[in-house]
Amino acid sequence: MSEMDKFSLVPRAPGTLEKADAGPKRIISSMIADTLALAKPHRTRPPRIVMLDDEGTMLEFFASLVRALVKEATILTFTDAEKALRELMREAPDLFITDVYHPEPDGYELLRLLAEKKVKYPMIVLSGHAQEKDVQSCAGPNLNVTFLSKPFPAKAFNAAIEDALQISARRLP
Repeated sequence: MSEMDKFSLVPRAPGTLEKADAGPKRIISSMIADTLALAKPHRTRPPRIVMLDDEGTMLEFFASLVRALVKEATILTFTDAEKALRELMREAPDLFITDVYHPEPDGYELLRLLAEKKVKYPMIVLSGHAQEKDVQSCAGPNLNVTFLSKPFPAKAFNAAIEDALQISARRLP
């Protein structure tokens, strides 16, 4: 780290400030470089995704879509909501994908429980029967929930995953 960078909040790429003039411009450039570096998500491991659907075929189908989009992801699949909830409480995932209608606890109850725990990870809720307003009502204002009504285009699913994980991945046509 150079003398100029010894007070930066995060390591900067070489040459970040060398082009800035001395004085106020250099200070502002330094602040902008620090802000941009802090704003970028720094992933130290592949994304960890927990998926829940009581229909094994649908679960595998959606998991295969995720694998095609985010090849390095660790994907944990569950057909049992209680086991999925235990996993979510054991370690927060980078993304949780679930349907609404499955044996206890159902998707609505899961959202209420996760809202009580004040989880911060993003969630994608899939349903062919539930209404978005009902899902959002259970989630409350503090959960980061994206709702997709089945059937939905693969592009919408991909976009929801990319947004949740803050990545730009290969899109399906």
